[in-house]
Amino acid sequence: MTTKVRVGILGVGFMGRTHGRILQSDPRAELGAVFDVDAVRRAEAARELQCAAAESEAALLDSVDAVYVPLPNRLHAAAARRALAAGKHVFCEKPFATSLDEARELRAAALTSGRVFMVGHNRRFAPVYRFVKEALDGGLAATSAHFKMNRGELQGPAVISTRLRFTCSTWRAGSSAR
Repeated sequence: MTTKVRVGILGVGFMGRTHGRILQSDPRAELGAVFDVDAVRRAEAARELQCAAAESEAALLDSVDAVYVPLPNRLHAAAARRALAAGKHVFCEKPFATSLDEARELRAAALTSGRVFMVGHNRRFAPVYRFVKEALDGGLAATSAHFKMNRGELQGPAVISTRLRFTCSTWRAGSSAR
């Protein structure tokens, strides 16, 4: 039998708890510990998810093989870098960085760490996004765009009925990545 990956969650707000419940149902993973700066939320999540409540980020990193980072956006890159530096595999919520410089630094850290670094682009599996990918692969003229879905993106019929709002991604990001 293969060894389970022992996962820690760094931040147990809504997304942290949601992914904690998902991890509990995955036979390949074991939820090892959670950490949150809010001690009450940390204790509640540990009880709810039936795992240890780490007393610090360092204690969490010492006790797991991989880390899930569902912190506020501005904290993603630094937390992911610390986890990679500690030799942990990282699954990071999007956006993994809030600037191109931060993204480049995190990319370098991930490449030199020898560990897996994955950004949670889970929407790519939703029907409406698969539809857009298939349309682009089928020859639909492509322009750089940002898709904003307000509702229904996880349902098949939404492909037809959901309104898409496009904005130039370079405008949105403030600069272009090359």
